[in-house]
Amino acid sequence: MKLPLSLLVLTLNEAKTLPFCLAPLKDHVSEILVCDTGSADGTPRIAKRHGATVFFRPPVKDGRLDRARNFLIEKAAQPWILFIDADEQIARKSIPLLRALILRPKADTYYFPRRNYSDTLPVLYEWHPCRREYPREERFSRCHGYYETPRICLFRNQPRLRYEVPVHDSLLPAIQRHGICIQPADLPIHHFEFHKGMGHHIEKHRFYAKILKRLIRRVPAYTPAYFSVVRDLIASGSNPKETLRFAQRLTAKASHSDDAWTLRGVVEMEAGRYLEAEAHFKKAIRLEKSARNLCLLGWLYLKKGDYSLSEKILKESLGKSPLQPLTLNLLGIARERTGEIKKALRSFSEAGRIHPGYAESFYNQAVIRGRLGDLRGSRKNYERSRQLFSAMRMWRIESGVGGSAS
Repeated sequence: MKLPLSLLVLTLNEAKTLPFCLAPLKDHVSEILVCDTGSADGTPRIAKRHGATVFFRPPVKDGRLDRARNFLIEKAAQPWILFIDADEQIARKSIPLLRALILRPKADTYYFPRRNYSDTLPVLYEWHPCRREYPREERFSRCHGYYETPRICLFRNQPRLRYEVPVHDSLLPAIQRHGICIQPADLPIHHFEFHKGMGHHIEKHRFYAKILKRLIRRVPAYTPAYFSVVRDLIASGSNPKETLRFAQRLTAKASHSDDAWTLRGVVEMEAGRYLEAEAHFKKAIRLEKSARNLCLLGWLYLKKGDYSLSEKILKESLGKSPLQPLTLNLLGIARERTGEIKKALRSFSEAGRIHPGYAESFYNQAVIRGRLGDLRGSRKNYERSRQLFSAMRMWRIESGVGGSAS
């Protein structure tokens, strides 16, 4: 029996990922509606081949994806809506869970954990290694792990629920305004953004930041826009002074949020303002003593040359989240600087075991093994790091980023 569910998708040149998005769901939903905004790669043809009804709208140049989303919602005929992006997927093995959420509902809206597959270790999120829970999706991602962000995408089809806010369009303002029941769902959304390359990732965040800055000028009291614009400016490597200016405004508006102080600390650290960054990371830790916040403070002490304190903080971070390659690699550097060579090698080796694509950990293993006289092991690790750095550099060049991967 098909679910009383409309699957809605916005598309723009999604030929690489759209088949993977639609295939698991096409036999289980009552209708698929796609809104294309100017694809030139055959995306509408692929959508129709998977049973979708395709609508066309002009390219979205002002960031108002909320309007395109609401256009599709108005076309939906089913009592439930699943709105996902063309580079996202619900795995086949998760469909029984999806069925239970709809046929035995406990809320009007649900938010899912979104697995953002990436071999680049994010500064602002905890990275998780793939565990073969979802072998097909993990293979398709071509990545060794992912980081999670929440995603509201399943909701009842009712007039009160419409997307608002440009760029990072959201149902949350409507949910909060109308007091609509929302609950978490233990059903991951698989996100394959990096199939489009690092160049697309950077350009997307630059575009988002541009639109969000306009929104802030129009609605300066809208605090969520400050969180988004700072994240987008960091992700796109934008002007440090501008990023710091928005980070300062963010902490003035959201002083109760550890995320706000963490973001500001990252911006200060990248600008070399270590005293300010230390104060902000400590504020974040007082609000939420998370593995991420501890790792960032340990990283800062490493940059400042306080290796013993860095080691202490990084070990505390690993006590909360042991499988963090970035934290292990930083701990290895701190141990190497204090002369704990064998302990450093164990940290680097563990980072490489957890993340087999982490070039820096293999390079650091090569250096330490060389110092310990293990020339064969050193050559093996160096060759591995060289291959990984080379692959990363080629990926960046093909994505339009260029430059060194190191």
